[in-house]
Amino acid sequence: MSVKPSDLAVYEAYKRLDSVRSAAKALGLSRMTAWRAIQRVKVAKNERALILPNSTPDAIELDDEIIGDTRKITSKNIKTLDDLLSAANVGDDWIVTRFKANTWQALAKDSEVIQLHQVTAHLERANDFWLTPITVDEPIRRKPWATGQPDGLALIVPDTQHGFRVVEDLTAPGMRRWVPMHDRKAIDCVLKICEMLKNRITHVVFLGDHLDLAPWSTRWPSTPDTKQTTNAAMRELYAGLLKPIREMCPSAECVYTIGNHEARIADFLAAKAPEASTLRTADSLEEEPVLSLKRLLALDSLDIELIEPYGKPYWLFDSIKVIHGSKAKNQGGATAAEYLRSATSSIIYGHIHRLEMAQKLLETPDGKKLITAASPGCLTSIHQGIVPARAGSAPDWQTGVGLAYEVDDGHSITMIPIVDGVAVVEGNVIRGVDDIDAIREATGIPF
Repeated sequence: MSVKPSDLAVYEAYKRLDSVRSAAKALGLSRMTAWRAIQRVKVAKNERALILPNSTPDAIELDDEIIGDTRKITSKNIKTLDDLLSAANVGDDWIVTRFKANTWQALAKDSEVIQLHQVTAHLERANDFWLTPITVDEPIRRKPWATGQPDGLALIVPDTQHGFRVVEDLTAPGMRRWVPMHDRKAIDCVLKICEMLKNRITHVVFLGDHLDLAPWSTRWPSTPDTKQTTNAAMRELYAGLLKPIREMCPSAECVYTIGNHEARIADFLAAKAPEASTLRTADSLEEEPVLSLKRLLALDSLDIELIEPYGKPYWLFDSIKVIHGSKAKNQGGATAAEYLRSATSSIIYGHIHRLEMAQKLLETPDGKKLITAASPGCLTSIHQGIVPARAGSAPDWQTGVGLAYEVDDGHSITMIPIVDGVAVVEGNVIRGVDDIDAIREATGIPF
């Protein structure tokens, strides 16, 4: 006499064969018997069990198609998205991007009117690190100078455009490789410069466009390889640049001037979800909106002041106008000349990704006044095809960093090139490296 297989044996056959029909056939059971056994095990395991009124395995039809990192599931006689995801055994490794539920009436053979249902869901594979817990950092508050503030020295950090392209790579974990839009060697070089000068740095200015935010653009279409990369970009910017600089310069005044790329979040919300632009948590109506840049980058936890809106200047040493900038000429040096055309004070700007500097001598009632217009370049990848740029040509960009010194009643501005991660600062050769293990440890993300 044959022994009826246990519910667990049926469930394990179902998981192995990925089909109720195949499991039932392999164990010599009817589809209904196998179906009920599987549902009992799911309930015992606290998994979602698909228990629908008046439904049988024959009445439920699923079309589940997976192509690369996308998935489309279509059902018949399932009413809700939750029931569809349960029937298709969708786990946390997939996210729903959109779905549609249809219902209509039809005439049965006996002239009875019956209600029919169909649910279709489109999904994308979730990034592995979404399931990885990240340790919450303690706030770092600015500390007073122990022995009096030294003469002014400002570190000027230009556009990094933190972001990623996720490309297929059969040799990489999960068969996907994260290609950074930011230049990790150049950023490491800046961190080492900061380490060398940390006891003298009184100001740190982040010039803006430190996030690329390609998927948030309402003007330019984003490519599929930039999807689901915002969290990772924000995390690496925070843990790999903002936080280390604050830790090295605990007494420095740190400011972050918002750029046009950071403004993409506000522009997107205004265009697509205006109600979300001022959304706050229920326990406070006075805090910053949940989706504000200050909250998303946790700037308050690092005592970094956000200079907003886009275009608002910050006055360094009360004499140098600092902005992200909006002007961009095609030729090197032309943007500096354009700013000098109407400038009455020195100006430091970003935006153009070029390292350039020009000066102008003004005649004033108090005598001659030398003013400077300077851009420290960028800290983005300058390889063609990584960061979105003008089509058809390699970008004419240069990586670099800036220093501004307060001297007597004036100032001196220096723009420093970084070539393949190497810079010369005050006679010292500084070499940056791309240490992916250190980045993984700092961010908690397995890039």
